[in-house]
Amino acid sequence: MAAARAIIDEDYVGVLVTIDEDGMPRARPIGVADPKDDRSLWMATRRGSRKTLQIAANPKAALHFGFDDTANNHAGSFYASFTGLASVHTDPEAISEYGPSEKYRANWPDYPKDLALIRLLPQRLEVMGKGIWPNESLWQPQGILLS
Repeated sequence: MAAARAIIDEDYVGVLVTIDEDGMPRARPIGVADPKDDRSLWMATRRGSRKTLQIAANPKAALHFGFDDTANNHAGSFYASFTGLASVHTDPEAISEYGPSEKYRANWPDYPKDLALIRLLPQRLEVMGKGIWPNESLWQPQGILLS
């Protein structure tokens, strides 16, 4: 988990993958708050966005952070990939606790009425880099079940 936190610290924008109404994965970049003590990852978006509707229909999701330094034989390459169950929150308690800081609130013209929070509770984490390397023969990353 320490390696994953180090990767998130490098860039708080991850790629959230949800499942659409046709069963196809949909990926998009999204800002992510620091992981909480229960390992949950919180993201802010607009109410009624496609990702909130997709999560409501199918909570399975993935969140990926990474950097590929191919030019240097992958010496600086790293990634952390979380998979688990996502949920959408619009209640005042969640917004107060996990909502965006003042700095980012301008992204929601009718804050907090147009804000939705997405919580990913990871069930599995895979990491490569930051001192953790894959199985050389398979190029399989190291992973851990979190729940």
